[in-house]
Amino acid sequence: MIRVMIIAVLLAVSIWIFFDAKKRGLRKPFPLMWFLVSLIPPYVAVLAYIIYRVFVMSKVSGSSQKSILCSKCGEENSSVVAVCKACGNNVRVNA
Repeated sequence: MIRVMIIAVLLAVSIWIFFDAKKRGLRKPFPLMWFLVSLIPPYVAVLAYIIYRVFVMSKVSGSSQKSILCSKCGEENSSVVAVCKACGNNVRVNA
């Protein structure tokens, strides 16, 4: 019973990592890569993703990148993200 609960928690955290990476605008195949890596060495990859998310992604979004205004809610977003951080609307224009 405990093994099933541990596997369920690990799977839930891995799924959260996948959707969080997609929400933050990481391009393919990185959300899938983070998902798969987080399944292999338990919780080491989860810690690595959280460190990456906090330090690397915040520096990228806080750098001198241009801002994009969301056409749905008007929220200012970094040009490196694919979706609006406030409403989830697609803000990246496909070229």
